[in-house]
Amino acid sequence: PLSTKLLPKQAVYAVTSGKFDQLDRQLNAAHPMHKAVMADLSNYFFKKDTISVEKYAQSHAIRTGCTFEEAKAFITKGSADKSVVQTPLARGPMETALKKWAEKLKGIPDFEGDRLIRDIDKFNAELELVLGHVRKGCLEDVENVNYYRVLLETATGRMILRCLRGSNGNESTHTVIQRVVCQNSSVETAGDYTAVGMNRQFSSWC
Repeated sequence: PLSTKLLPKQAVYAVTSGKFDQLDRQLNAAHPMHKAVMADLSNYFFKKDTISVEKYAQSHAIRTGCTFEEAKAFITKGSADKSVVQTPLARGPMETALKKWAEKLKGIPDFEGDRLIRDIDKFNAELELVLGHVRKGCLEDVENVNYYRVLLETATGRMILRCLRGSNGNESTHTVIQRVVCQNSSVETAGDYTAVGMNRQFSSWC
């Protein structure tokens, strides 16, 4: 049966990942590197499943006529979210990776007088809040849970996936919970889990 710890874990994931938005607010959106460094963030705490990467690359190569290696290089954050299975790193490696990402940002030079990081002290404070949740394992996946389901597979073999982690907004949490229950629990227990009153409890779990 589905562990009762799973539902709080999913809600915590939604709330905690939203803290990256607060971290982003410490960055200057007008800096030309801003979009690139934020798009690169997920590469520092997710690892991509080799099989789904190869399947996506083969599909893209067939559709576009490019080489397999060119297709692998084409995988973007958006396409990875929909066609590539990704797993968060364990808390230790994730903390190391995020610190590495932060140091990379601090090394990016100013552009026409604009700093990428608006206030280094506030940035470090927000980063430490994120790292605190990482150390607690808030962004780790729950064991023995299938996080992906295949919505469809195209003629070229590309899988269109739905991940039950949801978005980084609290408003998606009930949808995420319903997907968790339907995907990993029996019909008999689904009502018990979805009936749990958790509306304003999410922020206290972490």
